[in-house]
Parts: sequence; structure tokens; C-alpha cells
Amino acid sequence: MVTQPTTNWFPAHPDNYTAGRADGIVWEGVVIHTTDGGASLDALGSWFASAAARASTHFGIGPDGRIGQFVSLQNTARGHGIKGNPTAAVVLENGSLNPNDYLIGIELVDNHLPGNHTPEQIEAAARLTAWLFATEILPHAARTGAAVSRRNIIGHNEIDSVNRSRCPSWPPLRWADFVARVGALVAGEPAPVDPRLRDAIDGLTAIALGLDDLAERAAVQAASVRALAVELAR
Repeated sequence: MVTQPTTNWFPAHPDNYTAGRADGIVWEGVVIHTTDGGASLDALGSWFASAAARASTHFGIGPDGRIGQFVSLQNTARGHGIKGNPTAAVVLENGSLNPNDYLIGIELVDNHLPGNHTPEQIEAAARLTAWLFATEILPHAARTGAAVSRRNIIGHNEIDSVNRSRCPSWPPLRWADFVARVGALVAGEPAPVDPRLRDAIDGLTAIALGLDDLAERAAVQAASVRALAVELAR
């Protein structure tokens, strides 16, 4: 079971998304975006809360790994823009459909340096993506053919290679690592052990070993006492 990551709610302005979902269309994948501006999740939330933005994504992640949600998954965010020489198979296969209707967007704050995303951001994005696949995307896989793969996890530049070529500016190795991480999480990778619990287990193990040692010594001493008693009784 993939755990839903902690999410902070920053409601987008109603003018920045479409209420409801297109009839008969289900979520089919995730799009990674980079902000090309802004320094924090709060700043991104404030931007989407303004009608001036005229756009939105469902989620965003700050450099500290904090996750924000701006639009409900029951509504349609407007983050993927107009298609411009798309290269993603999932977009090409969906023909004239608007990518906003079937792809969930995750915006990564980059402080004006596209692709400059922290390890905390990338891990949070992987956990959020894994949860979205487990709960929103894979349940419809028999119909859509969705899988945890580069077909269904794409960058904005694969929707618009003309005007969004730097979004999100990830090299191939980062994409490969990201998809692999999402796959591991969806497959049920064990949760990391809390260091405090590990220390407690180590402490209890040491105590148990100590007790075993004392028991062995007591057994040896008891045997010596019995031998001495037998000797004295003769």
C-alpha cells in the first residue's frame, strides 16, 4: 500500500482551472514541470491563488521537499498549455485530446534555475507520483495501458518541445532514476526504519546477548557447585 504523502493545501484561483473533469476521461500519467522562477512553495501557492497566473498544476514541491496541492483531482488544472511538436507517446496516442484532461501536473520550484531541483524535491516528487499511480492511474491501466514508465511519466517539454524545451531540464539518467524510484515505491519498497527504533533494537539485542552470557556463566558456576557438593559428600 503506497502511503499518501503529507500535502499542504493552497487553493488556486477559480479562474486558473476548469471545474470538473472531461466526461469519460481518466488520469493516465504525470507531467513534471519546473517553475523557472520563485524560491518557495508558498510563493508558488500565492501565484496560483492569483487570477493573473491564468494557469495551474495540481501539485507543487518546494526545495525543502514540502508538497502543496492547488487543484483537486476532481477538477482540471491548466498547466500543460498548448501542444507544440509533442514527442511523448502518451500525448501522440491521445490525438486531439487536451493533455490537461488526462495528465496530472507536478510543479517543482527552481528559483530561476530550470532543472535545479534538490534531492528532497525529487524524493518527494517520486513519493507523490507513486501515490498518484497507485490510487488514480493504475486502477485504469487495463483501459489506458498506463504503467510506471517513461510513457506515462513525462516532462512538460515532451508536450511542447517548442516553447517549453527547458521544462524540466532533466538529463536522461535523472529520468531513469526517477522512474525506477517510483516503480520501487509502487511495488512496496519497505519503509525506512526510524533511527531511534534501530537504536532501541540494537540496545535490546545487546541486553539479550548480555543476559545469554550471564546465563552461560551461571550454568558453569552451578555445575562447579554441584561437582563440589558431590566431592564433599564422599
